[in-house]
Amino acid sequence: CFPLEPVADPSTRELRFYFFGGDEANATLNVAAFHADGAAGLGAGSRSGSVTSRVLPCRGRAPIVTAKVVGSGHVSVGILDDAGRPVAGRSVADAIPVLLDATDEEVGWRSERAAPIPERCVLQFELAEATLFTFGFASTARADRAARRGP
Repeated sequence: CFPLEPVADPSTRELRFYFFGGDEANATLNVAAFHADGAAGLGAGSRSGSVTSRVLPCRGRAPIVTAKVVGSGHVSVGILDDAGRPVAGRSVADAIPVLLDATDEEVGWRSERAAPIPERCVLQFELAEATLFTFGFASTARADRAARRGP
């Protein structure tokens, strides 16, 4: 089996790995496809689990996640300040859970009076029947559009 270099599809963000299988007399060309952000992740089964990041440069931007959610699972994200204290209205308990598979999905919270996201923050993730592949922060352009729209 000699794998070839992966081929990236920019429209779907999928990586395709082509490889030969079988023996010399009956070789076949095979393909395996993965989402670019789906090669490795942190997962939780039916029992929920949580993971907390280090202090990150949030710069007032909302977190985004790429995750796979199964059945009645969810991914919820809370924000702590750089001292580890929950930001008012942005805790895991206040989060609107991600209930479906998501790619670069901006997370939200139920409170309309949530405190602003700080410049430096800690993210707290709660997962159940879900795998978190990547997380980051919404683009500045997205945050600027949201600020112009207002409440």
